[in-house]
Amino acid sequence: MPETNMPVTGPHRVYVRAIPAGVEIDVSAYVEDALRYLAAERPEDLAELIEVTASAAHQTSSGHADASAVHERDALAQDLSELVGPLTVYGAQAAQLAEWIGAGARSAMGGAA
Repeated sequence: MPETNMPVTGPHRVYVRAIPAGVEIDVSAYVEDALRYLAAERPEDLAELIEVTASAAHQTSSGHADASAVHERDALAQDLSELVGPLTVYGAQAAQLAEWIGAGARSAMGGAA
């Protein structure tokens, strides 16, 4: 297995890189498209997610855990992720992605199946 490979070329590129413990799966192309989509279609909700995340982080770092702020952040993040939807990999590219992930896992386990 080469050090880095792109078994999925579209609709979103997916890169797989072997590491000693297994593989890294780079889905940054999908994340970039998702962020652009949310910025265009739901900018207010995206801005709110940023705001409530910063607020929850600040409260936690100050020792004031606010369960409602964390719940609000998590619910909004879930709503936005459902709007974006899953990363879909089709046909032969799905098989190739599985092959690369499996090869990395076997390599990390010392070649064991």
